[in-house]
Amino acid sequence: MLGPRAKAPAPRHAFGRAFRSDVAVCFDARGHAFSVSSARVERAHHAFRSMYPLVGSDAATGWVHAARHGEFNGHPSGPFAFTDAVFSDIVTNFEALKNKAVPLTFDHPYYDGTPRELAGWVHKLVAKADGLWALCEFTEKAVEMIRGGSYRFASVVVVPKSTHRETGADIGAELLELAITSSPFIDGLQPIALSDAA
Repeated sequence: MLGPRAKAPAPRHAFGRAFRSDVAVCFDARGHAFSVSSARVERAHHAFRSMYPLVGSDAATGWVHAARHGEFNGHPSGPFAFTDAVFSDIVTNFEALKNKAVPLTFDHPYYDGTPRELAGWVHKLVAKADGLWALCEFTEKAVEMIRGGSYRFASVVVVPKSTHRETGADIGAELLELAITSSPFIDGLQPIALSDAA
């Protein structure tokens, strides 16, 4: 799913219609769309990082199919496309992060500034022929719920035209978070597969 955090006003771009740049469009667990300010998204991510350190060396891991190539014209915030170029931007911007980690959430939580329980962390992104893959580290609760069938797929939160936090330069598409979910917007992703040690 998409959540723009770019400069206002956002121009037309490869994802289709211009988005409001200061608002992120998210979904709750029931699939209802809601909007929150990008400032709240940033505050929530900082709260996540301060409250939840990386899970640990013995945590379960797995490569998760985060997104696939294609054009998607039915999203509430407008049409968008995932192309090789978009995935390249997402991977490049992830590798540039000093923290080298992006939150892995349960569904897509509301961004009201309150820290919420994480499902784990994303540690690496790779663009392949069948889409974007994420190496994830899972909490024990996430492992239990995936094993139990409560969660089966992943769903991305991507800023289509992001800006560098320090320089303000345009940096293209950026992944804000990845969620485990039972109802991803993008159909056709491979189910989550945990490591043998999980």
